[in-house]
Amino acid sequence: MYFYSFFALFLFFFLLPSPRSDQITVLINGYYESRIPILQSIVAAYSSIPFVVAVLIFWGNPSTAAKTNISELAHNLTIFYFSASISLIRQSSSSLNSHFLPRPSIQTRVVLICDDDVKIDSKSVNFAFRIWQSNLDRLIGFFARSHDIDLSSKEWIYTVHLEKYSIVLTKFMIFKYRGKEKRKKKRKRKKKKRKKKVQG
Repeated sequence: MYFYSFFALFLFFFLLPSPRSDQITVLINGYYESRIPILQSIVAAYSSIPFVVAVLIFWGNPSTAAKTNISELAHNLTIFYFSASISLIRQSSSSLNSHFLPRPSIQTRVVLICDDDVKIDSKSVNFAFRIWQSNLDRLIGFFARSHDIDLSSKEWIYTVHLEKYSIVLTKFMIFKYRGKEKRKKKRKRKKKKRKKKVQG
């Protein structure tokens, strides 16, 4: 059993192709059943873009009936015959952080995360993607905000400055995916701990 587990990890980390920078994975958080029609429209639009290789929908509403709405939604989403693969993943919590978690299924170096009620046209998505490719460590988005400090309360506040911004909202954001890099770092830390135990 240990041999097969090790062999599977070896295949995943060393033999699979390195993440690509010319393709993108779209991650969408879904929660409200009333938004399902627009969600289907968004998925159809993004999955038809040539450089989009996969669309992952994270459904975070635990009260949604699994045997009715979710299964029907999954079926309706996957009947679109586009080049991108479409997957619906039911989440155990409603946390919006689910699209930031490492996902072994993500095989691109860049991800696009967006809300289930935001539909950006393909030309704008292509423009944002090209801007990201010019600097791989940059956050790209269309919904910008600013932070400031409230001198009276001495606390950081969320605001809008027309002349500058420091925050990109996750309503639509493109950024470098570091899931595989994080997994490699974890493996290195585990190896170091094992060596220390053996030496001790």
